[in-house]
Amino acid sequence: MATGDSFYEDEYLLSLLRQGSQDAFTQIYNKYYSMLYSLSCKYLQDRELAEDVVQQVYLRLWESRSSVCITASLKNYLYTMAKNHVLNMIRDKNEWIVRQYENIQQENDIADDGLQEKLEEERKLSCFYRAVKQLPGAKREICLLKIYEGLNNQEIAHRLNIPVGTVKNYYTQSIQLLKYYLKELY
Repeated sequence: MATGDSFYEDEYLLSLLRQGSQDAFTQIYNKYYSMLYSLSCKYLQDRELAEDVVQQVYLRLWESRSSVCITASLKNYLYTMAKNHVLNMIRDKNEWIVRQYENIQQENDIADDGLQEKLEEERKLSCFYRAVKQLPGAKREICLLKIYEGLNNQEIAHRLNIPVGTVKNYYTQSIQLLKYYLKELY
C-alpha cells in the first residue's frame, strides 16, 4: 500500500474511532503496535515497561477518541505520544534514582561518620596499647591488670604479692609515663 493510501486509511480509521468504533481501534492497534513497542523497548530496555507504554498510549487514544485532533499523520501522532511517555518514564525514573542516590549518600555519610569515629577510636586504642607496652615491667603489668581485668589496687597487690602502696605508686607513675608517651605519639 502506498504512503498516501495509508494516510487516507488512517483518516478513515480515525473518523470511525471518533464515532466509538472498537473495530477501528483494533485495526489501529494492530497496525502500529509493533512500531510503538519497538520504540519503547529501544529506549527502556525492558519489555514489560515497553508493553506498559504501548498500553498507555492506546488507552489515552481510546479515552480521547471523540476529541482527538491529529494535525500530522496518525503514525506520527502515536509515535510522539509513545516517545513522550517513554521520556517521562525515564525522567521520573532518573529523578527516583537521584533521590535514591541522595538517600544512600546521606546514609553513607552517617555511616562514614560512624566509621570514621570507630577508626579514630581504634587508632587511639592502638596508640594507647603501644604506649602501655613501653612501660617498664612491673608498671606495665599493674596497668594491664587494671585495664584488662578491672582489678582494684588491693586485688593487684594480692596477686603480685606486693604492698598496696607500691601498686598505687607504680600506677600513678604509669599514668604519668602514658601521658608522656601518648603526647609523643600524637
